[in-house]
Amino acid sequence: MSANKLNIGEISELIIQGQSNSQIALKMVANGQEQNVDTASKGLGVLRRLLENGNSNEAMMLVKQVQTGEGKVLTETYARRSVQDEAIPEHLKIDRLTTAPGGGQWRKYKSTIDSGAILKEELLKNVQPLNIVYTTPEPTGDLALEIMLTDHHFGKIPFSYKDEDWTLANAKREYLDAVEYHISQAPENVSTLILPIGNDLLHINSNTGSTKKGTAMEYSTNYHRLYSFVREVVAGSVLSLSERFKIKVVIVPGNHDEDACYRLGDYLEGVFYGSDRVKVDNSGHDRKYIEWGNTLLMFTHGEKVNIQKLHDSFSTDVPNKNGRAKYRYAHIGHLHKNMKSETWRKNIKDEYLGTEVEICPSLSPTDNWHHDNLYVGNQRRTKAFLYSYTRGKVSEWYYSI
Repeated sequence: MSANKLNIGEISELIIQGQSNSQIALKMVANGQEQNVDTASKGLGVLRRLLENGNSNEAMMLVKQVQTGEGKVLTETYARRSVQDEAIPEHLKIDRLTTAPGGGQWRKYKSTIDSGAILKEELLKNVQPLNIVYTTPEPTGDLALEIMLTDHHFGKIPFSYKDEDWTLANAKREYLDAVEYHISQAPENVSTLILPIGNDLLHINSNTGSTKKGTAMEYSTNYHRLYSFVREVVAGSVLSLSERFKIKVVIVPGNHDEDACYRLGDYLEGVFYGSDRVKVDNSGHDRKYIEWGNTLLMFTHGEKVNIQKLHDSFSTDVPNKNGRAKYRYAHIGHLHKNMKSETWRKNIKDEYLGTEVEICPSLSPTDNWHHDNLYVGNQRRTKAFLYSYTRGKVSEWYYSI
């Protein structure tokens, strides 16, 4: 077989380009593909009519070729090429043709790109930090402010006899107003903010519209929009606050949003990777500990633990940190109210062996389930705690709606 012989796809291309049957026939005779021009022209006329009956500028393209080991072509399979094929990326090649039930063909394409190699190349690249440039001086001072915004439940639908608004916009406003209020009440020599983030920050855990355990929720917007909205609120707030303070972010997963919280924490770790002002604890522990001077703080949501045993968890979980600490405080959420009482679950004490356990309140309103089950009437408020580097907790206050 001559290397100069025209295949059917090449002949079709010449027809589309406007060459006459005679012009193409002369080429076929010249390369020995045909014996005479008349015979070749007749065959070309059949092909030309086939193409014209398609009512589109189509040509045939080679989609399959079977060769011997020596490279001799045994068979070739062609398919009609439409103008739509011009939009197919070059790295996609036809892998298989099947006949569609209504006529025509279905084409299965196969990529010629080695996506595994590309992924490997990307993963081996050095991670570049965000390199946030601050125009403000390094914060100094011997005070730290903890802003305990727990159980905010972005996406909750309020239901009660009260006229309560918890749209995403309103929930955002209350979140940011509470942060700024707590900061405004603190002395000027606060250098560090401690921000427990999570604790049912989102009302749902994923696009299933349920909690982590699968309990179906009533919610105001789809998960993807909800997560994106909350992510921008939190990241924007932390970025803005880092102009004024050093920040310790503690991701505290709740029973509503455990996976969503870890996802948010992972995002924050990436945004503030390498930052000298923002440190993010997104470890997989349900109980997380933060040191500030001789104070040791523990955060957990509270639904998985026996509250009576939290006093003992300090020495069991982090014995070295516990040994260094003079003051110990555990702050939890989940119940949407403030509680330091000996009456709840019996024998709970405000302070035991130098450790204080406190359940912290929430700004979020009542929803349908809590209303029906008479879990109502909690004061909608959030709390802040002020710590000295050497004297432990020195003050606390509330922001209320």
